[in-house]
Amino acid sequence: MRRKKHTQGRSSITVHRTGCGGRRAAVFFAPTQSMGAGLWLFRPHKSTFPDSALQAFPWFSRSLAPRSRLQLTRMNAARFEFHADLNDFLPRGPRFRPLEVRFRESPSVKHLIEACGVPHPEVALIRINGAVVDFSAPVHDGDRVEVLPISALPAGAASPLENQPEGEVRFILDLHLGRLAVYLRILGFDSLYRNDYEDEELARTAGEQGRVLLTRDQRLLMRSQVRYGYWVRALDPQEQIVEVISRYRLAGQVKPFHRCLRCNTRLQPVEKKAVLERLEPLTRRYYHEFRRCPQCDQIFWKGSHYERMQALVDRVLALDGKRPSA
Repeated sequence: MRRKKHTQGRSSITVHRTGCGGRRAAVFFAPTQSMGAGLWLFRPHKSTFPDSALQAFPWFSRSLAPRSRLQLTRMNAARFEFHADLNDFLPRGPRFRPLEVRFRESPSVKHLIEACGVPHPEVALIRINGAVVDFSAPVHDGDRVEVLPISALPAGAASPLENQPEGEVRFILDLHLGRLAVYLRILGFDSLYRNDYEDEELARTAGEQGRVLLTRDQRLLMRSQVRYGYWVRALDPQEQIVEVISRYRLAGQVKPFHRCLRCNTRLQPVEKKAVLERLEPLTRRYYHEFRRCPQCDQIFWKGSHYERMQALVDRVLALDGKRPSA
């Protein structure tokens, strides 16, 4: 999806290229008093653009001069309200206020939600005219649509969309989140990571294995194979781990130092005498508890690094006052 933003004075139009029923279309957002705040869908390459819009944005008229202008198509309209942190995906102008979304025929609510920039795995509840619906529900002219994330639901409430993981939560992370993958493994969570994953492989693996896809790429979450996913907002890895644990309410499932930091395999206890020849003299003298990775044969013990990692564990556990599992 390509996105261009043009500005003149205090007004702006944001142009999105997207698919619409198998045809190319353009989505325009115009947060101005004269045109109102909302989204419009246009068929491209028709005879003319409305004169009022061209007068309001003469630079846009000039930009269309080398090619055919756009013709406004008569469309249906629905009122969309995005709640809580779903507003992170919207342009700054229309955040935390209703949006008018215009469309042709009766597309699915999922299509319109993602046309506004919100990935479907981030959505936990949808209401159309007060009735709870799923992603396939059609949107009609005059409908009022409410879209909520999991954070806006009561504590412990399940999503009727069935796109929130149940039981053991397992992750797969994109190439931007390598340090977060290490922190998740420190806390005992099954977390796949490689710095050479292609987007198609990430989406396919997440879908086939029922993993939560953690990413900094919003468009990646919109792939149809992705059922569970989350766009990580924070940039600092220690803030990211707190964000993810809080988002999936995992503080009570933390099992520190039970996974290999290198390959994600569960560690196994090992007798000191079995690894004695591989230890440095001071390690032999001062440490007596060891774990070994059966996959890559890495040895772990509670050295000086353990105290630094323990500070991170304590911070995460403080989210709900839980003690780590044995």
